Amino acid sequence: MALAGDVNNDGYSDIIVGAYKNDDGGADAGEAYVYEGHGFIRHGVYESRIFDIGDATDAAYWAKLSWNPVKQPDGTRVKAQIATGNDGTTWNWHGPDGTASTYYTNGAGQAIYSGERGKAMRVRFILESDFGESGDAIGCKAGSRTPSVTEFKVTYLRYTEPTISLHSPNGGEDLLKGKHHIITYEASGEFGSTPVNIYYSTNGGTSWALLASDRSNTGFYNWTIPSINARDCLIKVTAVDIHGNNVSDVSDRTFAIDPPQGIKGMISQPYSSEVWGAGEHTISWSLSRNEGLADRPISLYYSVNGGEWTA
Repeated sequence: MALAGDVNNDGYSDIIVGAYKNDDGGADAGEAYVYEGHGFIRHGVYESRIFDIGDATDAAYWAKLSWNPVKQPDGTRVKAQIATGNDGTTWNWHGPDGTASTYYTNGAGQAIYSGERGKAMRVRFILESDFGESGDAIGCKAGSRTPSVTEFKVTYLRYTEPTISLHSPNGGEDLLKGKHHIITYEASGEFGSTPVNIYYSTNGGTSWALLASDRSNTGFYNWTIPSINARDCLIKVTAVDIHGNNVSDVSDRTFAIDPPQGIKGMISQPYSSEVWGAGEHTISWSLSRNEGLADRPISLYYSVNGGEWTA
């Protein structure tokens, strides 16, 4: 490879490249190629370094992108896309509507797509010019019509990501219709005054019914259980923070809502034919369920003749 001089008389040196033993002209004939150049390209891409807010507990609301110079030479363009993420390695580039086919084009300032919420961010600039190919305005004209980005600015807000966790009912409970159950949850984040909604499902989450809406973040709700019989029930709690971020949690497993049923008890001590002497002894028992019982539900009786009972 070597300089070939100005072969095409465009004012710029060209390059000659030798192709040793190229077979186009016959066996081991060799060939030479001349590449014309004029010093300008029509398209360039710049990708910024990674900007990371660096706190695992925080997230960023990327708000606005601007750059200088705002006005580019006639016949040239600068456009940009933004990518955010949390792993620092995966980048999906988006324009202002959140798709890969659109671009930020207003250097004076343009709102960033609201879905860009990763902790890390990069900016990609695409610089384009109508000048540079043979036959176009070249030389001093092309040199004065080159797009550029000398600086750019990204405005963002740092905030704590919202979380929510449902504690009860969380699966396996057998609740009685018409009774009360305290739904408990824990939510944290930058919330407004009424961020919480609560839903229930009786079909394993296929559909949801609103139970309570626009509630303050108290961490509990006193639920009057509906008069239904269902075995595949779930509770879902949701919360939205002041930045519009939604979080939710659902019971880990289904629970049941049943009508009141009889309770079966079993005495485990004393057992049949056991002989007790005078003194203090322990009486032990178990119940088929504990839900729906009164505050002091147990009464004990004894008999010494197999038929007459004394409390």
